[in-house]
Amino acid sequence: MRRRLRIRAGRARATGWNGAAKKAATALNARRLAARFGREEDGALVVFSMFLLLAILLVTGLGLDLMRTETMRTRLQATLDRAVLAAASATQPRDPEQVVRDYFAAAGLSDYLQDITVEERFGLRAVSATASADIPTSFIKLVGIDKFEAASAATAREYIAKLEISMVLDVSGSMGWRNKLDQLKEAGSEFIETVFNASDAGATSVSIVPFASQVNAGAELLSYLNVTDEHDYSNCIDFDAADFESTALDPDAELQRSGHFDPWSSYQHGTSARYFVCRTEPGTEITPFSGDAHELIDAIEALSADGNTSAEIGMKWGVALLDPSLQPVVQEMIADGRLDAAFMERPVPYDEGRTLKVVVLMTDGENTTEYVLKDEYREGPTDVWYDPDSGRFSIWAQQRKKKGNNGWGNGDQCAPGNSSDHNNAENRGGNDPCEDWAFFWPHNRKWKDRPYGGDDAYQLTYPELWARASVSGHAYMRYLVTGRSSDYYDWLDVYDSVRSSEKDDRLDAICSAAKEQGIVIYTIGFEVDNRTARILSDCATTPSHFFRVEGLDIAEAFRSIASSISVLRLTQ
Repeated sequence: MRRRLRIRAGRARATGWNGAAKKAATALNARRLAARFGREEDGALVVFSMFLLLAILLVTGLGLDLMRTETMRTRLQATLDRAVLAAASATQPRDPEQVVRDYFAAAGLSDYLQDITVEERFGLRAVSATASADIPTSFIKLVGIDKFEAASAATAREYIAKLEISMVLDVSGSMGWRNKLDQLKEAGSEFIETVFNASDAGATSVSIVPFASQVNAGAELLSYLNVTDEHDYSNCIDFDAADFESTALDPDAELQRSGHFDPWSSYQHGTSARYFVCRTEPGTEITPFSGDAHELIDAIEALSADGNTSAEIGMKWGVALLDPSLQPVVQEMIADGRLDAAFMERPVPYDEGRTLKVVVLMTDGENTTEYVLKDEYREGPTDVWYDPDSGRFSIWAQQRKKKGNNGWGNGDQCAPGNSSDHNNAENRGGNDPCEDWAFFWPHNRKWKDRPYGGDDAYQLTYPELWARASVSGHAYMRYLVTGRSSDYYDWLDVYDSVRSSEKDDRLDAICSAAKEQGIVIYTIGFEVDNRTARILSDCATTPSHFFRVEGLDIAEAFRSIASSISVLRLTQ
């Protein structure tokens, strides 16, 4: 029994030891396996390969999705570019927005077209549009990106490659007050510098048109036009009301040269003519088609103030210098070496599309009366003699205190040198009808049988008379001949007057004609009244193109205009 117990006890002890040994062996084996597994490298490539394969699949999927997105964006952008370019063209007659929509419809992309913006400024057009499409992803959605956006935008503006500008500047007498002319010179010169600094060589031409009672076109410019030749003392043109309804100035049509006469000076200040309707002082003439900033600034610096105000005549010339009708004149002047050859095609046609035509009109007051010599006093001989050495006049007239026939070209049988009539009368035994005729010397009120100065004196034509005697001074000499005041007033009536209200109508007509042709008009009212401000605002392209300024503000007005023009010039 005890022996069995001992055997069982031994077995138990053996069994307990063997279990512990097994556990210890198992733990040891586990540690050995872990150590060996830690040292084993054969399985590492499999894991890395799995991560690499996943990354390749993602990158490839991203590339495919991006390629699909970029393909759509490219289609949208190409369609946008073509559409806005067509819509923005100045020669495009259709509605710009509809043009863009039609392009997208033709490409099958109408569903993706978004905003369309059309802007019209300064007679030019800008068209902007955007388009967008959502492209579903194929692979990248596995990481939470369901779509990409293909977005495009485009803007097209009519490109201004060239500029043609007319500066129409008031140089009437009132511009000499309160330092206004000096302020104009400074502002105008800065304007020229700004415009040319923003322009390519040969791209900008500027004409300066000073105006007062009339516009002195200058002998050079008029030599290329068909102008009447009654005289060559001055170089202005008389325009009829109908001329202001058109921007053109036909070089082949006959233009009436203005009479060179002084309607202002009083006989009380002597007979000499001093203030002519057509100014002749240096610096008063037009500077046409110049691309030289220094020449233009010099022309502005040479301006001087005198005379009445005729803004409508200034505008007529300013607009005409932008009109294609003067292209033959420009070409002839270039051939004669008087203009830059870069301007051969100027003024360009109105529908050329890449040239901006601009008028800047500056005035300091309302239009005043214009004086136009009557046709019968424009040319032909007078009965007035002139001594160039002394500057004295003599008038061939009837001595009796009656109203004599004092004009020539009307059958006066008593004209000096015409002896046939009175010789025939004497041969028939009659009285000489010319025995009471003689030369009257107004300076000392004497009658003589010869003109003052004798053989050195010569008979004056009407242009020669008006160049030497004011209208009032001549009329007073006529009064001294007869002693009748009616003769004085009769001889004052040698010119017609164009009233300021009619001149305002002419200004409105030429401004309207210019705007119809697409010419951009800026106006500056320099210390003007409300009435003149309204007229200038109506003349401008829009009310925002009109600047009403005081004093030094004129410089800011010219800066604003130059900035606007420069922006247009550089917009693409």
